Parts: sequence; C-alpha cells; structure tokens
Amino acid sequence: AAALSAVTPTSAASTPPATAPSPPSAQTASAPAAPSPSAGPAPLPDDCADPRALLEVARSSDRAPIARLRAVLSAHPELIAQDGPPHAPGEVLVESATFGSKSFEHPETNKTALLVRCFDGATCRALAVLYGAADSARAAPTLVCGPPLAISGELTSVPGPWPR
Repeated sequence: AAALSAVTPTSAASTPPATAPSPPSAQTASAPAAPSPSAGPAPLPDDCADPRALLEVARSSDRAPIARLRAVLSAHPELIAQDGPPHAPGEVLVESATFGSKSFEHPETNKTALLVRCFDGATCRALAVLYGAADSARAAPTLVCGPPLAISGELTSVPGPWPR
C-alpha cells in the first residue's frame, strides 16, 4: 500500500483526470454567467450622438420591467443610473414614454416603453444584453440612435432610487 501511494501522485500528474467536468450550473453558482458578446442587438454606429436602448414595451400598469432593470443595475455596479443626462461611460438615464396609440376608453390596454439614454453605444449594448438575458421570454431590447419612432408620448425620466 505504501508503494501505491508513492506512485499515485506521479501518475496523476502525467495523465488527465478521469472525472467528467462539472456542469455549468456548478461552475457559476457564485456569480451569474455573463451573456455571450455575440448575444443581443447589433452595436450602434460610432457616430451616434444620442444612443438609446429600448429595453421593453409593457402594459402601463406592469412594474416588472422597472424591477428587472433595478435587478440588472444592482448586479452590475459598472452601470450607473443618473438623475440627468449621462456624462461618462457606464452611465444611463432611465426614461419611459407612451408606446403606440393611447386609449382613454380602455386605459388598461395602454403600453409604456422603458428606455435608457446612454453615454455611448457600448454602454447601451451592454445594458441591452444584460436586460435581455434577465428575462429573454419577455424582453428583446433594441438599440436606436435617438428616440424610437413608435414613441407617441413625451419621454420622462423614471425616478429612482436606483442602485449605486
């Protein structure tokens, strides 16, 4: 038995382990996996002066999109929601607006768009990818340069508090 234990470390070092790799869930138990860089919307052009991400369109009464955005911002401190226009990479201004036609007769059918105005296209794309990964069944963010055409109401800032 003593001879076997003396040989085992040498042979183990020269041959790969016979165990199967651990499943992805065990590898990422401490931190969520980052989305693939190829996932999500195409990047905005470098010359876009007003980069924005249309994160989600939902019923006006639905608070899940804002809760989802808070969760993404909490998990990614490199992304910072500002109370005003963004002035540095990683900063965003959270906005909302009526999307499509507004119904006064059936207000429960009204839709609101959740958007972010970003300092640069890279910030918008990173946030769009992370937001889409948070709930891919509901959210399919798109990047635009300037306000989206389907916005029918005035853009307003969404008040915080936002995670820091």
